[in-house]
Amino acid sequence: QAAPLQVRFWAGEGSNKVAMSAYLTFRVESVVGSSVTKLFEDKPVSKVSSYDYTIPSDQYATANRISIYAYEDAARTKEIDSKQVNIIAANPTPFPRPEPWSADLVYMNGEYLMHDDQEGEDEDVLYMWTSRVPGNTEISPKEWIEAYPESGLWTPYPYSTLLAGRIILGKFGMIDSAVFQNGYMISQQGVDASGNPTDDYRKFGTEEFTPNLLLNFALGSFEGNVVKVNGGVFKNIQSPNGSFKIDEEGNIQIIG
Repeated sequence: QAAPLQVRFWAGEGSNKVAMSAYLTFRVESVVGSSVTKLFEDKPVSKVSSYDYTIPSDQYATANRISIYAYEDAARTKEIDSKQVNIIAANPTPFPRPEPWSADLVYMNGEYLMHDDQEGEDEDVLYMWTSRVPGNTEISPKEWIEAYPESGLWTPYPYSTLLAGRIILGKFGMIDSAVFQNGYMISQQGVDASGNPTDDYRKFGTEEFTPNLLLNFALGSFEGNVVKVNGGVFKNIQSPNGSFKIDEEGNIQIIG
C-alpha cells in the first residue's frame, strides 16, 4: 500500500458530528464473482475512534477487498456498521523476463514473459504477473489462467495487440539481448560496482550496472568493451591517460 487505509467514526450529520469509538474487525478477502474467501482477519484490541490499517505487503497475493466491521462491544456481537473497500494493485511498469517460465522463479508486479506457440495456437502470448505480491504459481501461466481465470495473478496479452507493442517498446523494452531505456540502447549483460558480471540491467544508471555496450541516441555516442573497426575516419580522440590525442585534422599530438 502506498498509504494506510484510514478509518474514522462520527455520530450525527453535517456540523453536528461527534467522534465515537468502536471495536474493529478487518477481513482481507479474495472475491471472485459471488464467492468470497477470507484470507486473513485482524481484530485490534482497543476501542478506537480512528485507525490506520495496512495489509502485509508480502502476503495474500489474491486479496482484492478489505471488509471493515465496527462493533459496540469487544466480543463483536453488536454491529454498528460495515464497509467494503476494494484493493487495486498499482499499474505496473512492464519489465521483461528473458528466461523461460519455471516454478522455482519469483515474479514481481509487471514482469512478463513470452510463451512460445507449441500447440498450434494462432500467436504467441505474453503473460504478465499482475499481483502486488511477488510470487509464482505451481503450474505455467497458461495452465493457471485456464484453471483459475479470475485469480488476477497472471494476465495474458496476445503478442500482436497494441498493448503488447507498448510493453515491448516501454521502459526496459528488450529485443533479444538489447535493452532500450530512456533514449539508450544497452546490452543486457554488464558488470556491477565491484566489476563482477551481472545481468540486472534494471540498475542501469547506477554504479551497480555498467553495460558491456551502450548507445546514446540523443548524443550519438557509443561505448563498448571490445570494439573492432574495419574502417572510418577518426578525429578528436584522446588516450585515457592523456599521453596523446588526434585532432580534427587527423594529426597525432604527443602530450607531455
